[in-house]
Amino acid sequence: MADPVCEGDACRLPSSTDKLPLVEDEHSEKTEAEQAYSDDDEQPLGLRSAQPTSDILTALLRGGLLDYQGQPVPATSPLYASNGRPRPLLGVYFTASWCPPCQQFSPVLLRFTQQHADDLQIILVSHDRDEDAAAEYLSNKLGWMTLPFDDVDRRRTLARLFEVQMIPTLAIVDADTGKIVSTWGRSAIMKNPDGCLEEWRQGGTGVSWWQLIRPW
Repeated sequence: MADPVCEGDACRLPSSTDKLPLVEDEHSEKTEAEQAYSDDDEQPLGLRSAQPTSDILTALLRGGLLDYQGQPVPATSPLYASNGRPRPLLGVYFTASWCPPCQQFSPVLLRFTQQHADDLQIILVSHDRDEDAAAEYLSNKLGWMTLPFDDVDRRRTLARLFEVQMIPTLAIVDADTGKIVSTWGRSAIMKNPDGCLEEWRQGGTGVSWWQLIRPW
């Protein structure tokens, strides 16, 4: 089995891993949620025109979630802020403890989400090789949630729905409709930290081409 290749600011995942296959042969069986997914008309900057709204939320929430200490939380918890109001956005974060770029970005994301806890809930989808490593990686990330590590089918489904090939990847999802707002969440936070949240609320990608290419 090939190891992931890390270059620059991302790690490219192999075609499959022992625990979490990402790319299957064209004849491999797909889940119902995956079959409902439409990847027609890909838009710039990670934005798609049509999304399986209910299927995204089903894949995220059905089967339960765990908090940063590994304790079960109600399936609807990510949808509501601490003040009881609906939370507008979910951040689906594909990451792993062994990934150097993830180690660099995760503290940045943690600070951002703690500043905007009423607006954005992170749901971590682990690509770690074992449960202990995944649990330790999450243990200091107050407020984040994750899928149970042994729920391999759900983690695999999400990786396919978001077409994850490299980590870290942060996808932004409308918590009300389940529509994928952007898969460029990491770039938006790094390049446009003061404006990305409002752009996501308006359905934008959170980052412009100019912001992406500028060196600072």
